[in-house]
Amino acid sequence: MPLVKIDLIKGTRTPEEIKGLADVVQQVMLKHFDAPERDRYQIITQHEPYELICEDTNLGLERSNKLVILQIFQQGRSTEQKQATYKALHESLSQQCGLRGEDLIISCTENTKADWSFGMGEAQFLTVLLEMSAVETVKAPEKAVEDIEGGIYENSSNQEDVTPGQRAISASERALILKQDLRIVPLCAGIYLLCYLDRSNIGNAKVLDAETHNDLLSETHMTSFEYTIALMVFLIAYALFEVPSNYFLKKLRPSRWIAFLMLSWGAISMGLGGAHTYAQVTGIRFLLGVVEAGLFPGLVYYLTFWYRTSERSIRVALILASATLAGAFSGAIAYGVGHINGANGLSAWRWLFIIEGAPSCASAFLIWFLLPDYPETAKWLTTEERELAMTRLKDEGSKGNAKAMSWNDAKAVLTDWRLYAHYAVYFGISTPFSSLSLFTPSLTAGLGYSSLKAQLMTVPPWAVAYVVTVAASWSADHFNSRGLHSAAFAFIGAMGFLASAVLPADAYLHRYGCLIVATSGSFACIPPLLGWLSSNIHSTAGAGLAIAMNVSFGAPGQIVGVWIYKANEAKRGYPTGHWTNAALLLFVAAGCVLLRLYYGFLNSKRNGQANGKRFAY
Repeated sequence: MPLVKIDLIKGTRTPEEIKGLADVVQQVMLKHFDAPERDRYQIITQHEPYELICEDTNLGLERSNKLVILQIFQQGRSTEQKQATYKALHESLSQQCGLRGEDLIISCTENTKADWSFGMGEAQFLTVLLEMSAVETVKAPEKAVEDIEGGIYENSSNQEDVTPGQRAISASERALILKQDLRIVPLCAGIYLLCYLDRSNIGNAKVLDAETHNDLLSETHMTSFEYTIALMVFLIAYALFEVPSNYFLKKLRPSRWIAFLMLSWGAISMGLGGAHTYAQVTGIRFLLGVVEAGLFPGLVYYLTFWYRTSERSIRVALILASATLAGAFSGAIAYGVGHINGANGLSAWRWLFIIEGAPSCASAFLIWFLLPDYPETAKWLTTEERELAMTRLKDEGSKGNAKAMSWNDAKAVLTDWRLYAHYAVYFGISTPFSSLSLFTPSLTAGLGYSSLKAQLMTVPPWAVAYVVTVAASWSADHFNSRGLHSAAFAFIGAMGFLASAVLPADAYLHRYGCLIVATSGSFACIPPLLGWLSSNIHSTAGAGLAIAMNVSFGAPGQIVGVWIYKANEAKRGYPTGHWTNAALLLFVAAGCVLLRLYYGFLNSKRNGQANGKRFAY
């Protein structure tokens, strides 16, 4: 039976009214908490008005001297059961005792079996002298030892044996998650697909119609070195503007800021189709980097407003995997656009930028109206669903109404040295990510295909990478094992690059297979890595800064990626690029394993700490 503390203001009720109120509470406990009728544990305390203070922020509630505070100490009830109890208490006390809804505050505290002694100095639930007659603690099936990667779990001692990966999920919560997924994930994936199309299509423009000298380099009179500089300035802008962008996402609301970014990068990408000189290409690419910088860290941060730590990797994967779809679509679109070279006096590469930039501009207006900002403001959710969404994210989600980042928040992130291990690992994965995004058309062209056929041959590596990325991320979430999944797929990607480096330059078919393996491994290790980071940040404000810093630290790695595939090594199969990517992916794999072991060490230390608020990693 739950223990219920009832706190009232002295002199506001007669003894009969107090007894009637306590009886109503007992009846609700019997009905909704399935408590034995013979058991009743209540502590009623009356306070002077100055001893009972309840002042709210932003709730808009006006309380009177009839205030009632209920503290319920119990074990094992589900979120759905608790919410039903809150509602029943409100309705019953309102109808039978005339209590206003604003004057009822309820707090539900979880206890373990070890926290109860009913007399004789015994913990009866542990010594089996007392059986739970109604409800036992619900615990999901045991997960692998990697539960220590499940992310932050801010808890008190009564929850120390539970990790996010072990939560039992009610039917109503599953329905809510599905409803969120159908609204949020397709929108975010579509946004990132359009972003990635406009970012990476310069690689297709470089190769498209090169035989007839109607390609990007020929018509803008750029050398391969100047082309690489144009790629690099994009990444410099990308690194500089990622952190400020996440600040504005929180300040201005996600739907408004992301729509603004989409309209901006779509227009800038279309403008690239009108470039005629090296200076114009470089300047436009810098502007593109400025407006695209905040999108990916912004989307990762945005998911923390809607999903628990154990739910994010698969959704980050679906968003990131849209980049692989963009790679596939870009190759297919470039192949089609290559057949309209010269239409209306424009070369095919100019049409490519115009055609792929226009959807981003048009979609920005849809995102303005369709992308939901926060659960607490989502009108497409029912009142009960909004309350459930906020309740289940109480400890593991970012809050839309959280205060803006203070210097103390920033200082906590900047001086948390374990986060820099995450940043270093992300630097390692960023080089293959960047180089594959920009040079896959060049790599396929180097396998003996014509410029037009090379566009089409970029599709299979990206299509396979999409499937592998989604599957790997689902597995990482399912087994709550993000670090080791990232390590395993980084190692697979490294093997693909190593094989490409040692194979003869004319082993076209084998090297094409290695390209598929390398692309799949390189991309599949990223979503669990990002989910792992966001799971281990302990505040809303800190999450935005740390995620943006993580991606910013990857920018130097992306800059490395634009230099390693040298044009003068094309006939030799680009060995420098393959060896570099292989070495960095091995670094990623080793870093993930070491970080995983370090988190295990931290958690083993925390298991021996005294009761109180703590975090598991």
